[in-house]
Amino acid sequence: NVDAARIGAGGLSVGGATVYGMVYDACCRDPRVAAAMVLDGNELAFSPDLSSGPPLFIAHAEGDTALPYDNAARHFAVAAVPAAFLTLHEVAHAEPYENTPDPADELVELVTVAWWDRHLGGDHGALGRVEAAVVAAGSLATWEDRLG
Repeated sequence: NVDAARIGAGGLSVGGATVYGMVYDACCRDPRVAAAMVLDGNELAFSPDLSSGPPLFIAHAEGDTALPYDNAARHFAVAAVPAAFLTLHEVAHAEPYENTPDPADELVELVTVAWWDRHLGGDHGALGRVEAAVVAAGSLATWEDRLG
């Protein structure tokens, strides 16, 4: 069974563009989505209005050569609260989110699960685990949030 009150949309790369479209663009917005996640993505052909909408989590590698990091930082800066941004300090695009071994694998898994646990599962302590994990990861990543 699908719990219609707990639907999340997440996407990697071009899938991230799909999330920006289906969650934040007037052309395609699906009001059932309760939380969103964009992993090394970009808006591409969509014009998302990030000033309102469900909670948004963005993760992006600083050295991504496929889709520019600056766009992710700009999206986080204008996103409505609650929003969070994980910067991975590495040259990568899809590796931290796929089967290719990457130094950020464990951190990305913890952070993405915590985001869904908080915004779809109602676990108010879930994001507290993130800050400790980012600190433990050392120079691999930084975390910013506006959780409201």
